[in-house]
Order: sequence, then structure tokens, then C-alpha cells
Amino acid sequence: MITVTNNFLHNQYFFSVYQRMHARDFPWSLCDTKNIKLRHDLVLGQGKYISYYTPVLLSDILKAIKPEVVLEAYACFYGTGSKIIEFTEESAFLNDKKYKTLVLFFNSNDGYFKIVGGDTVPSVENRAILIDSPVPFIISNCTKPGNQVVLTIHYQ
Repeated sequence: MITVTNNFLHNQYFFSVYQRMHARDFPWSLCDTKNIKLRHDLVLGQGKYISYYTPVLLSDILKAIKPEVVLEAYACFYGTGSKIIEFTEESAFLNDKKYKTLVLFFNSNDGYFKIVGGDTVPSVENRAILIDSPVPFIISNCTKPGNQVVLTIHYQ
């Protein structure tokens, strides 16, 4: 089942996370030079790697979803393009695991979220998509001025 929740985080916390991820010194890693995709890993391998920014970015979000364990968490920045590009996220670590997923948008734009083979959900600032089982999904870039910033958490 998929649940879409608008205004997922309190505004003050939402904007503090937004400002941190949009800061000039936030450490993004380049994943795709052709389509401009950046990524910052917050949690990998069920906590084998935890970013310095994880407590600041995830504390209130984790209070809201109440996970037993975070398997993976990451933020992605998708640059504006002349056409919509769809991106999938795959993780060998998550194979054969049961988990839930939270996807949180930090911008309103013409980008979207889509379960593979399903309907699209437009990107709206502070909109969360909660998925209660492992399903492949797509997140797109946007074509209007701005960018697409999305936080994803896979958890049990």
C-alpha cells in the first residue's frame, strides 16, 4: 500500500533540513554527469556507514516513521533538464529483504514519483510517500527552473 502525506514535517524542521541540503558546503557526490544527478548517502548497510549529517537531517523524520532499523537512507539532487528523465535506485544490500520506504520531496516542480507500471505522484514540497513493501519506483528530474531534491529512507 502507498500513502501520500502532504505537510509531512513541521515547517521549522522541514526548512532547516532544506537549508542544510541546499548549503554550498553540503557534500554531494556526482552520480550521473550527463543528466546531473548528485547523491549523499546518509545510512548504508544497516548502519555500517552513517554520515555526519544523518542526525541533523533524519532525527524528526525517524520520530515520525518509528523504524526498528534504518537499512539505507540517502538524499538525491536531480538537476533541471530540457526533458524529463526517469531515475531508478537499486541496492544489492536490499535484495531479499522486507522493508518499507519513505520518499520525501523538498521542492514543488514538474518532476514526479512513480511505482514502476503505476500512476505518478507529482513532486510537491514537504510531500511524503510511504510504501509498506519493497517495490521498484522511479523519481524524475524536472524541466522547470529549480531542481528536484528528494530524501529516501528504506527501513524495517
